[in-house]
Amino acid sequence: MALFTTLMLDAGDASRRLMVAFMLSAAVDTHRHHQLPAPDHAAVHLYLTATVRGGIARGELGAGTDVAAPVTMLAALFWG
Repeated sequence: MALFTTLMLDAGDASRRLMVAFMLSAAVDTHRHHQLPAPDHAAVHLYLTATVRGGIARGELGAGTDVAAPVTMLAALFWG
């Protein structure tokens, strides 16, 4: 998760930095405060899928990258 966060923050796009900050704080708050509603995992998966596909389109990830694998791994890192 540290590498993902570093790469997203280094991307230079302010909206990405804000999204990463939001996702990290939401994940921490959900674990810390159990009375909060469960996260919308479908929305998180859509965002992560778009992020991975964007990385493929920009050449940051290989053209043959299996999109589902990093999305599943990132979701597990964020939400456990």
